[in-house]
Amino acid sequence: MKPLDEIPLDDLIYWFNRGDPEQVDAAAARLRELTDEGLRTLVDRLRVDPNATTVPNGSTVNAVIAVGLRAVPLLIQVVEADGLNWDRGYALMRLGDRRAAGVFVQELETPGAGHRELATEALGELGVIEEIPRLRRLLKDDDPWVAGNAAWSLAKLGDTESVEAIAAIAGKSDVQIGPGAIRDLALLDPAVTPAQLAPVLVESRLSAIHGLALLDHPVARDQLVALLSDKNAEVRVAAIEGISKARYRGAIPALLEMIDGADGIELEELLIALAELPDRSAVPQLRKIVETRPDCAVPYGPVLAELAAAALRAIENSGPP
Repeated sequence: MKPLDEIPLDDLIYWFNRGDPEQVDAAAARLRELTDEGLRTLVDRLRVDPNATTVPNGSTVNAVIAVGLRAVPLLIQVVEADGLNWDRGYALMRLGDRRAAGVFVQELETPGAGHRELATEALGELGVIEEIPRLRRLLKDDDPWVAGNAAWSLAKLGDTESVEAIAAIAGKSDVQIGPGAIRDLALLDPAVTPAQLAPVLVESRLSAIHGLALLDHPVARDQLVALLSDKNAEVRVAAIEGISKARYRGAIPALLEMIDGADGIELEELLIALAELPDRSAVPQLRKIVETRPDCAVPYGPVLAELAAAALRAIENSGPP
């Protein structure tokens, strides 16, 4: 590479995000060595319209995060001057510095603010336990995305007292958007339709499910098992992932009951979970998949056979029954 001061910032950002491993490592090192002036130029990129530069803003966000904690004070200054947007907020959240907590609290306290869901998530990511009372109130927010992120943040903060409320959001298949949230969404996009809002409703549940996986509590475990029979496939997959992450062996019978009727992503996650939770009762079904899936016309066939074989190896390595 050229000397640092000879590399255009666009090139440095590009190498960090799109280069080969050697270029990525070198670009990351040089981003951390930016002068104060260079760092300010980089952070200022998050002030402008993303269409005003040849570098996508997501790439710039990643570069700012690579700089490390040196970027936090400048990011806070930008937010205080120009307000919070997704790029600035995401960078501050991923940098993980509690100095940024006030930025997110202010967003939640500002009527009509446009990034409350991000601010809600950030309070959990930053470990701001002082905001647990606020997050508990947000479980009932008009915006289901905010409520779902509040559920995840409370779980991240270890708030087992809220486990029943978190489980309720995870299991609420008839999630509704309240009037306040509809008004805010209409201000952002007057053409928004109910069909376009459907993914937001599912995301609310998924956030809560991911939260359940963080809580070592019987209510959380029971709800994860119950969600294995949910009518929504995304919810079922998230529940499988949650059981695997929580290492909940009590769910193994329920996982095995799903195998014969599952396929695609759902079966893939089931097999990954059974590798994480090795149990000899799974051997007959796993062997059947190994024997039949490689010749299956379904595109997933060979992949599923490999995952089943990995689960069988995990069982073998787990020791005697």
